[in-house]
Amino acid sequence: MAERLTDALVRKALPPARGQTFIWGADVRGFGLRVTSGGARSFVIDYRAKGRARRFTLGSYPDWSVQAARLAAKDLKREVDLGGDPMGDRHNERAAPTLQDLWDRCELEHLPHKAPRSQADERSIWEKIILPRLGKLKLSDIDHAAVDALHRDITTIRGTPVRANRTVETLRKAFNLAIRWNWCERNPASGVRRNPEEPPSAFGARCAY
Repeated sequence: MAERLTDALVRKALPPARGQTFIWGADVRGFGLRVTSGGARSFVIDYRAKGRARRFTLGSYPDWSVQAARLAAKDLKREVDLGGDPMGDRHNERAAPTLQDLWDRCELEHLPHKAPRSQADERSIWEKIILPRLGKLKLSDIDHAAVDALHRDITTIRGTPVRANRTVETLRKAFNLAIRWNWCERNPASGVRRNPEEPPSAFGARCAY
């Protein structure tokens, strides 16, 4: 039977012998307290989105008070009523690929088609420059500003403007693949202003052939 949750009720709730038990609040539908056999207490809200039953953990007690959890439950309920799915969004966010994931796939599927020297150069760019800076970020969290900043730092701090251009080009091609693989919808490395590069001399051009 649902009852209004209070701090006193939460403190005195007895843990079950095994598993977990729930005490449901009367003022917000689906809002309740979960108590585990180990004595841990947390606030949850159950809801349905697109025909699927969801259980969203709001926070643990006493880090969250009953009042704070109740207000959060009301906010989440309004979001659901407007067509949202907070638990689904959380799952999607956790499953979203990082830049490290993109490099892992590029290294496996794309890199072997390049010449050995190009493979070594691109791997060096990824492992020494790109991944230490951006590898842990989700693709969706990398924007033009992040790529611009990386390009600028390689240019000014490392003092290698041409390498900065190569790094951005490497990222641009990788994000194009990510778009093709439906991993993201935009390319944050497109449109970055490159550093000027001196064209090869006529003598160098003749020697290249």
